[in-house]
Amino acid sequence: MARKYTRKQLKGPDEFITASTRMIELVKTHLKLVLVTLVVAAVLIGAAWGWSSMRDAKARKATAMLSKAVRIYQKPVLDIDLSKVKKSADGIPHFKDRKSKLTAAEKAFSEVVDKYGQSGAGAIALAMRGGVRYDLGQYKTAIEDLEKYLARQENGPFRAVVQEDLIYSYEATKQYDKALALLDKLPAENDEQKELMAYHKARLLALKGQTKKAVEQFREIVSKTKSSQLRRRVNQRLALMGAKK
Repeated sequence: MARKYTRKQLKGPDEFITASTRMIELVKTHLKLVLVTLVVAAVLIGAAWGWSSMRDAKARKATAMLSKAVRIYQKPVLDIDLSKVKKSADGIPHFKDRKSKLTAAEKAFSEVVDKYGQSGAGAIALAMRGGVRYDLGQYKTAIEDLEKYLARQENGPFRAVVQEDLIYSYEATKQYDKALALLDKLPAENDEQKELMAYHKARLLALKGQTKKAVEQFREIVSKTKSSQLRRRVNQRLALMGAKK
């Protein structure tokens, strides 16, 4: 049975869905975290070979702080009585809900940015903080962080995921023109990604009030996509928009 969507749901931010498996969706959601973990691990491996200068000592401290912030962000939420849970060996506290965990992560990433903002670790922390602030609903400061990161980092593995976070933040603050302009810059590696980008472009056009263009793009997606999941999603939107087939 096709899932039903309310008008309220269709007006809210709609993150990039996938038409394949749940595992792909999970990997995409946590892509930035995976990248951060790999970068931090690589730096720590370098540290094992020995640093001696003052500059390298700062790099070690910055990396250690970033690693701690990432572990806080990774920490699973425990919906149980935390007083009965044994303390973690790494000193990272347990969290009873997602908001308290995100708040702690935002604080930890902020400490890295404030103390080592000009370093590589500081740049990664800035990008991560922007994403966390989006999750917390702090869209204005999320936009500031994400725009600052993109201005500093012209290349690198984080650009695409940071751009996606920024698109969602623009959408949440109704800056649809900026969201559309940035969406056009996102790389698409295959037909599935191209379809998803077209879907979100149509969605943003509808939110902007350009209903005719949005309907045309939605109908084009329905006529071409091989994904039954995406086709159902689009047809639900067309129905709620009152578009005739």
